[in-house]
Amino acid sequence: MTGFSLVLILGIVVLLVAWPRLLRVAREAAQGAAEDPGDGAVVRWYVFIVLIALIYGVWAVRFFWHSLPRGEYGFGGLIFMIMAIPVFMIGMAAASGILLFVGRFVGRRGRLVAAGLAALVLMVGFLMPMHRDSLAEERKARASDVAWFEANLAEGRALMATVDHAPPGVVPDILEVTRGGLSIDVRNLSKARLTVNVLLVIPRDRQWERCSLGVEARNCTAEAGACSYQLGKDGSEQITNPVVYNPNPVLEPGQLKSFRDICGARFDRAPMEFRITDKNRSRLVFQSDSAFVPDQPQLWK
Repeated sequence: MTGFSLVLILGIVVLLVAWPRLLRVAREAAQGAAEDPGDGAVVRWYVFIVLIALIYGVWAVRFFWHSLPRGEYGFGGLIFMIMAIPVFMIGMAAASGILLFVGRFVGRRGRLVAAGLAALVLMVGFLMPMHRDSLAEERKARASDVAWFEANLAEGRALMATVDHAPPGVVPDILEVTRGGLSIDVRNLSKARLTVNVLLVIPRDRQWERCSLGVEARNCTAEAGACSYQLGKDGSEQITNPVVYNPNPVLEPGQLKSFRDICGARFDRAPMEFRITDKNRSRLVFQSDSAFVPDQPQLWK
């Protein structure tokens, strides 16, 4: 539950509990203004004045809080609370005074118009700062995303200087690749055990939209990886999804494996991105240029 929802619920509860007292105050105010306290329209007008004055007092405190420079206000906020009391009273007095003054010179329809305008001003006064704060938070989040992207892009470019690389779509010499239909066959031509990642990429501004391919794995082993299982009552592993697609298969020297293309028609002509690691040495041996660019989809236009 949000803070606003909690305040709203508490406000409704307080209103229901205080409603008889509120009606008495409204009738006394009508009688003091020489109006008929038995007239329902008159009573509703003064009830509205009391309620709207309270809300305008809250609005005044909120505006006062946002106008203050950021910082501590002593004693856990006690100083601010003391300062907020006269602000609240001024907001109430201003709202009720204006409405009472206007109500003397207009009829019932005029009071309805005045009530509508007062409610509209209040709504705009609450919503506009909220919208402004939301935009500020979005700008702050975007600036943080840009900073993260630039920092990681710089790290990727530094790494690029130490690793063999080529533009996406270029097949490294240590692999033999055959692409056709919904599969991409990859053979390890080197003498090392290689962990091979194959992705399809589409350029998006300064980034790349990626779709990862995987090798079908039917045996739930550590080498196959990513198998779905659950523990039985006896503690045994029970396979729940025997067919999975492992995006990090290990290719032995000379071994061929087929990567499944499940990316859809949009990636049919997309170039391939390779990320290849020497399994035994845990050393990156090749990456496509696009692989050095970090993912930050929030910055896509």
